[in-house]
Amino acid sequence: MAKKKTSLVDAAKRLNRDADGGPAPATTKQPAAAAGKTPAKPGSAAGSKKGAKPAASKPAPSKKPDASVKPAASAKPAASAKPRESAEKSGGARSAPATDLTAAPSDDKRRAQIVAEIVEIAEGLDDPGLDLLLKQAQVVRYKGQIEEFNRQLNSAAGRAAQARRDANRPDYAVDIERTPDDFFIIKLDSARIFFNRGELRELTRICHKVANARAGAKRLFRWFEEERSDLLADAGINSDSSPYLTELYDLIVSTYTVKS
Repeated sequence: MAKKKTSLVDAAKRLNRDADGGPAPATTKQPAAAAGKTPAKPGSAAGSKKGAKPAASKPAPSKKPDASVKPAASAKPAASAKPRESAEKSGGARSAPATDLTAAPSDDKRRAQIVAEIVEIAEGLDDPGLDLLLKQAQVVRYKGQIEEFNRQLNSAAGRAAQARRDANRPDYAVDIERTPDDFFIIKLDSARIFFNRGELRELTRICHKVANARAGAKRLFRWFEEERSDLLADAGINSDSSPYLTELYDLIVSTYTVKS
C-alpha cells in the first residue's frame, strides 16, 4: 500500500509540473533501513509476510591496493638558488680605483713646505710657546748630530777591524827547503818544520796516490795527526780544509816523484 501511495503522489507531482512547465523535483526514496523494512522482491514470500526481519547485508570487502602500483614519490623541494656573486648583487660592476696622477712632491719641495708650516705655527705662539719650540728643535738637532757621529764612528771602526783582519790573514805561502845535511824544511808562512828524507818520501807517496788536491789534503791531515802533529800546531791547522794542505799537496806533486 505504501508503494502505491508513493506512486500516486509522484504522478500528481508530475501532472502539476507539466501544467506549470517547471522542472521536476527530485524524488526522494526512503531507504529500507530507515523504514525498518527490507524491500521484498515481487513474488517473494518474504515480502508478503508482515513483521519479517530485514536481511543482514554483508559489508563489501575492502579492496586491497594494488601492490604493483608504487606510491608516487613526494617531489623534493627545489634547491634554492645560491646568490650569484655578480654585478647584480653589488648594484653593478666594481669600478677600478682611480689612479692618483699627481706626482709626489720632491724632497726639496717637501722640506720647504715643512719649514713654512713651522714658521706659520711659530708666528702664532706666545713667548713661552716659542721657548718650548726652540728647546725641542735644539733637542732634535742634537739627536741628529749624535746619530750621524755614531754612524761615522761605527763605519770607521768597521774599516779598522777589516784592516786588522787583512793584516793578520796568512798568505798561505808554502815552500820546501833542502838543507846541506839532507834534511827538508817545510815552510808554512812563518812556521818552519824539519823533516828527514824518509818522512818527505812518505808524504810524496801519499800525495801521488790520490787524484786531486782535496783528497790529498785529507790524506796529509790524517798523516800529520798521527805522525807529526807539531806541524799542525805550529801552522794553526785545525782541519783538512786548510789552504796550507792543498798548497803543500800541489807543491809536492809538482816537485817530487815516487821512485819505484
